[in-house]
Amino acid sequence: MCTEFDEGDIELLPMEKVRLVWNGEAFADPKQIRLLDQWRASGDSQAVLTFKFSCSEKARCDGLAKAMRDRPATFGDLQFQFVVNGPR
Repeated sequence: MCTEFDEGDIELLPMEKVRLVWNGEAFADPKQIRLLDQWRASGDSQAVLTFKFSCSEKARCDGLAKAMRDRPATFGDLQFQFVVNGPR
């Protein structure tokens, strides 16, 4: 089955709020590394949003950054969540 769409058939709805959450197994010690997963407004003025992990010490964050570069599949449980502005 092949369906074709015209440009006018698709409507992009702006996201009102976004967040990144971890849906995998808990970190060994959540006090050492945690994802800052609060909801954020995503206005038109922001082309890029930065999400952060909080670490108890720089060496832990350095290790986390290296693991993300070397084994990105390990972080497949990160989930992008959003609230869409649209007709109700």
